[in-house]
Amino acid sequence: MRIGTNHGSLSDRILNRYGDTPLGMVESALEFARIARNLDYHDFVFSMKASNPKVMIAAYRLLVARLNELNAEEAAKGRGGSPEPPGRLGSIATTWNYPLHLGVTEAGEGEDARIKSAIGIGSLLADGIGDTIRVSLTEDSPHEIPVAKALIENIRNTSNAEHRASNVELSFDPFSYQRRATEKIERDGVKLGGDELIRVVVRQANFDKIAHKIDRMGDYKPEIVYEDANIIAIDPRDDETIAKLNAQQSAQFVTVTDEIDLPVIAAFRLLAAKLQPRHPILLKDVFRHSERSRGIPSDNLTGNQRGPSTPLRSAQDDSSDFLQTLLTASTNIGSLLCDGIGDAVLVQGEEAPGQALRLSYNILQAAGSRIFKTDYVACPSCGRTLFNLQTTTAKSSHLASERRKDRHHGMHCERARRNGRCGFRLCRRRARQSESLCRQDRSEIQHSRSRSSRSTERSHSRAREMDRTRTADSRARARFIAQRRLSTQKRSAKSFDHVLSHFRASKPVNLDFRARVA
Repeated sequence: MRIGTNHGSLSDRILNRYGDTPLGMVESALEFARIARNLDYHDFVFSMKASNPKVMIAAYRLLVARLNELNAEEAAKGRGGSPEPPGRLGSIATTWNYPLHLGVTEAGEGEDARIKSAIGIGSLLADGIGDTIRVSLTEDSPHEIPVAKALIENIRNTSNAEHRASNVELSFDPFSYQRRATEKIERDGVKLGGDELIRVVVRQANFDKIAHKIDRMGDYKPEIVYEDANIIAIDPRDDETIAKLNAQQSAQFVTVTDEIDLPVIAAFRLLAAKLQPRHPILLKDVFRHSERSRGIPSDNLTGNQRGPSTPLRSAQDDSSDFLQTLLTASTNIGSLLCDGIGDAVLVQGEEAPGQALRLSYNILQAAGSRIFKTDYVACPSCGRTLFNLQTTTAKSSHLASERRKDRHHGMHCERARRNGRCGFRLCRRRARQSESLCRQDRSEIQHSRSRSSRSTERSHSRAREMDRTRTADSRARARFIAQRRLSTQKRSAKSFDHVLSHFRASKPVNLDFRARVA
């Protein structure tokens, strides 16, 4: 049995006491778990699902901390509480080490859904949390299985188990999101850090490939060139270099060097823990030292690296490689963004510059760090709805995209003005265009109202006549219902006061779980 709570369907009682928070999700699940344990039933798993990866990650981390705390309480009472996961269901009765089922609910469809699922599920699996997973897509159910298998395989290849850092305090709160407070700096004519948007960085080689079509790329434009941004790449284990950086008065743009043998998430968390918060950090999806230090197998060669005798890869192999790149980048960069770490991102695992830019912006969108397009939340195609979710979602996306250019004119212009790339003249021109469109819409609405005013007036007069005949009966029925409701409230007053006094006298929940996270 799965004891699962959904962020969008918490009960009124939980909302009134804990609010719409991850803590409310955890306490709601523990409430039903205690009922099952009192009946000596232990064959269940926990699930904390949300469509927002930040909420989902915080809820699962908080659940693990609460289970560890309950284990310690049971051990103090002499009822067991082994810190190791039990091997059989029979040994679970004395512990709270129940399995966890991971999933991002209502992720949507296409590339955005896969990125959002990889951020939520992959981040927790990289931290060692989770026993089963499900990737929820608004597509045919068989499409979910390859994504889930590829995600698990990706976590196995990039596990942090062999690189655990001891005696290092986390620089972020694992139970609530708060962006790392950095100073605002300017690189390549673009401001970053502080309260600025999280920027997208590209290499000079990729920028040269798309320089001729940047004006036609829409939202997916590069903002900073890596070689022109004066970025300092360091090893987070080099305490001497970090001490020199912290001693400087001005903030520096820092990242982790590619010549390192640590996993991406562990390396950037270690850097954020040792580096002063005023220095902005550039996040990377992968470290490319392995490709430069040794020969690349022929299966992993890109089109620019192939010789004339190298066989071409099929379209299916290319699609599989991009899925792996998507999951890796989403897990590594998305996990750090949800931790509040990072002021710019660089996707260097994808050789195609256009796809790398699109992937960078979509990861920022899925992590909730930078919103630049409409975010569609749709249930998985499980067959319980009375309409086709896939076609309905596609129609909604198409209808919204028809007016997207007009709705985003002001946004694009404001963004360009903040970056110093646009003047107020263009802003006023686009504002006048949007105002003229609004006037056209209002004139069409007024014309349609005038045509139907006569028929509407006749229908309103008939409705008013029918209301007059039902007025007496309605007033009598309203008085009767009010009397019954008043009597019911009087009868339940005593029971309500009893419940309210019970909640006021209950022991407050201890929220300090940071020191007990597994």
